Amino acid sequence: MTQHSDIPTVSVIIPAYNHEKFVSQTIQSVLDQTFQDFELVITDDGSTDRTVAKIRNFDDPRIRFFFGGKNQGSPVVTHHNLDHARGRYIAFLSSDDLFMPEKLEKQVR
Repeated sequence: MTQHSDIPTVSVIIPAYNHEKFVSQTIQSVLDQTFQDFELVITDDGSTDRTVAKIRNFDDPRIRFFFGGKNQGSPVVTHHNLDHARGRYIAFLSSDDLFMPEKLEKQVR
């Protein structure tokens, strides 16, 4: 079993907005990485669909979820995620996109 320090190697940041159809697969694609020393920083940008409920279905200590309240736009939410990221490296991911399973491993190497 891999041990995770308080300071992860990679912070994967996801600004989320109205992507209830995709966000679960997006998060799972990060959790399924071959490289596991990461944190996942997600901020919802005031979604009006079930995006927040989909995010909250995940129970993983590496996920740090913030609810932005009202919609402020992707640049504001991305900056918020960067402010909360603790990793040595940053990986950006849209809430309607996927990582290939070895993405973080290849990039960290």
